[in-house]
Amino acid sequence: MELLTITEVAAELRVPVATVRSWRAAGRGPKSFKLPGARHVVYARADVEAFIEAGRNGVPDNR
Repeated sequence: MELLTITEVAAELRVPVATVRSWRAAGRGPKSFKLPGARHVVYARADVEAFIEAGRNGVPDNR
């Protein structure tokens, strides 16, 4: 399982890190977790890819 940091997820999704943090706090965005004894949240690449595929970014395109 490939794990990504929040910075890597933000780069992958082309959004600021603050947006990924906001999504996490609101219970939206890709699934995240902490490894036992870890200080930082990580994301499984498969979960990030599933999030992208599902188009669950929560930002409607009103253009």
